[in-house]
Amino acid sequence: MLDPVACGASAYRKKVLEDLISNHKLAVIRGNAGEIGALVGMDIESKGVDSATVDNVAELALLANKKYNIPIVVTGEVDAIAVNGEVLTIYNGSAMMPKVIGTGCLLGAVLAGFIGVDSNNPLAALENAMLTYNIAGEIAEKMPRADLPGTYKVEFINALYTVTDEDIVRYKRVK
Repeated sequence: MLDPVACGASAYRKKVLEDLISNHKLAVIRGNAGEIGALVGMDIESKGVDSATVDNVAELALLANKKYNIPIVVTGEVDAIAVNGEVLTIYNGSAMMPKVIGTGCLLGAVLAGFIGVDSNNPLAALENAMLTYNIAGEIAEKMPRADLPGTYKVEFINALYTVTDEDIVRYKRVK
């Protein structure tokens, strides 16, 4: 699992990441639109480690997937997963997630866990990981005082622990 943190910030970072991608077998690359855009040579406005804007994250994920032949997850307000030329767009999640430091890093661990369990079907594994994570974020957002980042963080961890298959089926928004 590779998270190309701020890879567009310098030529050195991008070169190191290109070397990692070229010389190692990776199960998935996960980044925001600015990070994935930098990997594929697109200049996408980025406002920090957890934010970037792009018109169509599905197209960006597909472009990176075709370039590297590695499963790609692009995260943001809308998320996209591209594997072997197939792409899914996920509309679940919480606006509180980018306000809590470490949610992207934790997502990387969740993606790695899911793909490790189901490496023969990476699209399904990554979809299930993203839905579990994002729906837990939505559940946490509904808790009392979860409009505060500290409270939200605790409720998010609680929701990750308690989210069920039924929650995923009931709340998933995938195209």
